[in-house]
Amino acid sequence: MADNGPCILVTGASGYVGRRLVARLAGRGLPVRALVRARPDAAELQATGAQAVTGSVLDPKAARRAVEGAVAVVHLVGALIAPPARYEAVNYGSVAALLEAVAATGGSPRLIFLSFPGASAGATNPYLRAKGRAEDAIVASGLPYVILRSAHIYGPDAAFLHALVDAVSRRRALVIGGGKQRMQPVYVDDVVETLAGAVARPDLARQTLEIGGPDTLPYEVLLSLVAGRLGRPFRPLRVPLPLLGVLAAFLERASPEPSLTRAALDVLARDCLVDPSVARSIFDLRLTPFREGLERSLPGLARRRSG
Repeated sequence: MADNGPCILVTGASGYVGRRLVARLAGRGLPVRALVRARPDAAELQATGAQAVTGSVLDPKAARRAVEGAVAVVHLVGALIAPPARYEAVNYGSVAALLEAVAATGGSPRLIFLSFPGASAGATNPYLRAKGRAEDAIVASGLPYVILRSAHIYGPDAAFLHALVDAVSRRRALVIGGGKQRMQPVYVDDVVETLAGAVARPDLARQTLEIGGPDTLPYEVLLSLVAGRLGRPFRPLRVPLPLLGVLAAFLERASPEPSLTRAALDVLARDCLVDPSVARSIFDLRLTPFREGLERSLPGLARRRSG
């Protein structure tokens, strides 16, 4: 594609959802520009037919270069597990920087933003608060937008599925809290299809949609299904949230890249329920049942873990 011609910009393009979305859009013959931080990621995405721009959306020059000529921007930059000081910068600051770059270049692209259920500028959870502030900034920008609030995303090599596998791989399966929190994990291909559908529908504007799997399952049941698929006995060890909170606080202080944070723990300990009926109707989606998605996911995950 031409470097400065009309295009679809994908930020966070080297991430779990981003790589798949770039490949899906480029495979449909659409002009795609991928914003990535590292050159190896750029080379991988260029192989799909996309144009790659190296840099951070938080760098004004790189952001302006990326948005120039974009008719649609799919913003996928975000992090659930991150140092507490970075929650605001990654989940809200990246959106603010993107909007500043759009204003500086005089464009008016459609914005498609991947958010999370419960996002609210008034939330006490810093992740949900930053996502909420980002949503508010997009709505206030005056640009046409689609906000997609996605439940926990799983699939081959997904962080959420890795966490489930790690939990049941111990002698006793580590269960967060009582394990009764209800979730609707959504298969990664369903999220990618929804995002690609939003790109293809310029008539959709000023809409907030939800996407989640067709199955509503308690967290403990998710763990038992994963254990069963791996052929492991399921012996739950229910760890009280206050104790896990102490562990998460310690990890936040001890590591610049903690494997667990109090914000992430809070998200995992609460219900994550959505109503995907509107998105399913608009994009004619067949949402993947959890057991089916698990069958697709675990062989690849097992290969990676043994590699």
